[in-house]
Amino acid sequence: MRSDIPDDEPVYFALGVLGMGGRNSMDACQLVHEAMLWEADCLRESERLEWKLPPPGGPTWEGAYADDHVVCQRLTVEELRQGARLRDTEIVEASVDSYERSGARLSADKQIRHKENFVAWGTQVRGRRGYVGSNLEKNAPDRSSPFPAPVSSCV
Repeated sequence: MRSDIPDDEPVYFALGVLGMGGRNSMDACQLVHEAMLWEADCLRESERLEWKLPPPGGPTWEGAYADDHVVCQRLTVEELRQGARLRDTEIVEASVDSYERSGARLSADKQIRHKENFVAWGTQVRGRRGYVGSNLEKNAPDRSSPFPAPVSSCV
């Protein structure tokens, strides 16, 4: 017991961490992650992917889920050839800077940069073909249901 706190003063118990088995842990994790991204000018309303909502209408799609952050950019073949600097690159640079300033650890094995075919959030993306759907490697072919999506690169 600290001697500088009077016996009749209320003391509140607080933890510096949340156990991941806790009831509200994922909600807290999601809010903290999104706050780190908002502070870095990421997760703009016009670019944000949200559960049960149609995808954004523009060329940049961004979403955060727990400890994952996905940014997809639709681009032309000409932009690809020229190595154009697009919004997706700005988002990734700003988000990585925000994570590092906040002391978050980055998972090297989860980092995907400039790939047109990848798996994110259990979803397979085939960029050049414009398909997004269930992970065909994990599911039986008759259970997959790809649908057209304007995605051709991921940062």
